[in-house]
Amino acid sequence: MRKLAISAVLALAALGLAAPAGAATHPSYPLGHKAHCRAHYVSKVRHHRVHGKLVAYRECVYRPPVKVTPPTPPTLPVTATAPTIQLRAQLDPSFVQGPGPLDVTYSFSASAETYTNGVGALDQSLPDGVLNLFTPTTPGGPSGLACSVDVGGDTNGGTCDVTYADTGTFDVTVVYDSGTSSATETDSETILPYPTSITASVVAGPPPLSWIVSAGVTLGDGTTVSPPALSLSFSIYNGATGDPVGPFTTETAGQTSCEIDIVSGALPDDPSYVTVMSPDCSGSVVLWDFSFEDASVSYSAAFDAPGYVPSATGELVGG
Repeated sequence: MRKLAISAVLALAALGLAAPAGAATHPSYPLGHKAHCRAHYVSKVRHHRVHGKLVAYRECVYRPPVKVTPPTPPTLPVTATAPTIQLRAQLDPSFVQGPGPLDVTYSFSASAETYTNGVGALDQSLPDGVLNLFTPTTPGGPSGLACSVDVGGDTNGGTCDVTYADTGTFDVTVVYDSGTSSATETDSETILPYPTSITASVVAGPPPLSWIVSAGVTLGDGTTVSPPALSLSFSIYNGATGDPVGPFTTETAGQTSCEIDIVSGALPDDPSYVTVMSPDCSGSVVLWDFSFEDASVSYSAAFDAPGYVPSATGELVGG
């Protein structure tokens, strides 16, 4: 009797008497003795009356897969970054040396860039501030304030004249301070001495006899300079005995050259004497009992001053 009821239920299911909507494309089917339905099918308990009795059975009914749509992430507001200003201080490495070797003119400047969201742009109007230049006056010495200029708007720098005590390498620092921020740059600048050479000569003067001894300092480019430390020494050799008289030393006192006249003369009571005069240097001397015949003069010049390469001539003789 039980087998007959089950057969009847299966027959009814096969005939589609209880087929749900959508069975045309995905028809339901009895689970039978299987443990699970196929993919996308679920087991449902169905009841049918067979010969007046309510009979339960399991039917596999198609259930469409559920499509899960991922949630749309929320749109976050874009937060703008506040602009920042970056200052810069610059020292022009092309300094000007002159007129003396220890005289140097620097050019220094300031600039600023505004960064918005990481993108920088050079400011056309410079923030107000102070631009300072610091440098020692001797190589390795303590640094001090040499120049200070106000900057801002269209004014972004200036020049600074510095007189050093000697040549060498100096650490020059430029600081730009706007009051709220600052920037610093330090460069090493080497100041070289001027090359020099000493020109010297002996010229025979008019009779009865004289010599003109002159010396000067000339730079490597041929420019004659007026240093304060050119030393000129000379000796006069007596023609009769060969003995030297001197040496005599004089300084140029800042002139470009020093000329010394050695002039012979005569006095009523002594027919032979010589006067050593220094018309553009200093001092004079009178030599008595001096014979100009076969006489001669020797001289040397030396120069050593800060900012100049030391120079000296050898001893020259003229007569």
